Amino acid sequence: MNLPFPLDVIPYYLKVVQLGLAPTFGDLIAQPSLLLDPTRLSQVFFSHVWTVLGPNIDSNSRSVKHDLLHPHASGVVLEIGAGHGHTMQYLDRTRVTRYVAIEPNAYMHDQIYKMAEKCGFSVKRGEVAVLGCGVEDVEKIKEALGETGKADTVVSILTLCSIRDAKRAMGRLLGEALRPGGEMLWIEHVKNPLAKERWAIHIRDNAINSDK
Repeated sequence: MNLPFPLDVIPYYLKVVQLGLAPTFGDLIAQPSLLLDPTRLSQVFFSHVWTVLGPNIDSNSRSVKHDLLHPHASGVVLEIGAGHGHTMQYLDRTRVTRYVAIEPNAYMHDQIYKMAEKCGFSVKRGEVAVLGCGVEDVEKIKEALGETGKADTVVSILTLCSIRDAKRAMGRLLGEALRPGGEMLWIEHVKNPLAKERWAIHIRDNAINSDK
């Protein structure tokens, strides 16, 4: 039975809950204090969900990302909403000197570092940096970008739809942290003016991809 919109997203919400519930419950047993910190608990839950969904979503757009990123990304690359760092797989290491990830969820950071080593970015040599802030924290981002405070390439893969007031936030970030003549490379969902509907579509698509 097909449910009418917006109820049609309910099965997919349940799918996401199913993916993250068991491992999150295990974390709660190990760290009961998580119950007192809803933000951390939410991050723990989503990190478990992304462990399952992330590779599937990545594989479904592999050719598109390769064609966009491999020939165009260069120099210092700043990625917004890095997740587990899958984007690094599509960067040309002969052209990219450094990778800086913005990922607010601290529970994703270990996976980003693991992906960096896998893709040839050395943590010891300072070729990768991971920030736990949002795009609004421009000063912190500029500091992480190094001496010039500028990125040569800014990358956003299916992330802009989740940024509050994205036009303002990205306008400031690009104006201050992207070098003159630099590029922004991005892939995005179709714009939807209804925030709740955007999230519903995003979760529904992720759940569908995890079944493939």
